Amino acid sequence: MIKPSDASPALRTIATTILLIAIALTIYAPAFNAPFVFDDLPNITENVYIRLTDMTPEALARIFKSPSAYRPLANLSFALNYYVGGYDVRGYHTVNLIIHIITALLVWLVARRTLGLCRVQDAGLAPVLAATLWLVNPLHTQSVTYIVQRMNSLAALFYLLCLACYIQARMIDRADRRRRLKKMLYYGICLSAGICGLASKEITATLPIMLLVYEWFFFQNLDRTWLKRQAGWIAAVAGLILILALVYMKGDPLEKLTHQYTKHGFTVGQRLLTEAGVVIYYISLLAFPHPARLMVDYDFPLSTGLLSPPTTLPALAALGALLLAALYAAGRRHRLAAFA
Repeated sequence: MIKPSDASPALRTIATTILLIAIALTIYAPAFNAPFVFDDLPNITENVYIRLTDMTPEALARIFKSPSAYRPLANLSFALNYYVGGYDVRGYHTVNLIIHIITALLVWLVARRTLGLCRVQDAGLAPVLAATLWLVNPLHTQSVTYIVQRMNSLAALFYLLCLACYIQARMIDRADRRRRLKKMLYYGICLSAGICGLASKEITATLPIMLLVYEWFFFQNLDRTWLKRQAGWIAAVAGLILILALVYMKGDPLEKLTHQYTKHGFTVGQRLLTEAGVVIYYISLLAFPHPARLMVDYDFPLSTGLLSPPTTLPALAALGALLLAALYAAGRRHRLAAFA
């Protein structure tokens, strides 16, 4: 009997790809005729700027006038969908599902490489199982079947592609001159993926932090002296990110944030307090995505104080406990548990 570890890398990749495609089609095929809903309307069906009928520079430039102007790559994908099939929802759902499948493959690749860096000699089917669980988790249903949430799915895809290419580049020995070009190619794709992720959704802005943490955990083995030696580079990158953020916020982030919330009926502080409960609930959904706990439009009570509602303080405490648990696990050199 052939074990997963005995199969060639190419055969493993082909088998895993076929498996994930088959599972994804089985799960999501019934949703291919789901109509445009909610934010699909202003961003797609009512968005005249993505109605691409020719590939002229002028027509492509119009896409940048879309409602979500800071997400041009996602808008371009909607425009290409329109160019090919108009408002036929099947085309939009097909692209969303392809994105989801590719992202699942990247989950598999990152899991496999990470277990290898943790010196897990025979990971067996663990990376495939991780990717499959991620693929089928009902929490992702909204990102796949709610068409406009392609912005979220694309950001996740490029986020993981950036991380996967960074890992691949770092695993190439510096002394290996024959593979130097390949190493630079991986770094180039890594940078391009990060930019594409930002052009899909702003959540990709956390990528530099993730790459730093991954480097420290899995390539530097949590070496504190390495972290101190790199303090200058870290400060420089942080400064560059801050400058870019200020440009994005047009020089006055506080005014931009407060102005955005004047129409919502709650403040930035109340939003942040409420998010604590949201994050804890979403983490629980990853572990226990029972249908009774899932919905299209979640309605979380607004947190106006630490005890209003009473769940706010426990949620903050739970997030703090998770952070302390990560630090404790890192201190004990349990890198995988701490990183997760």
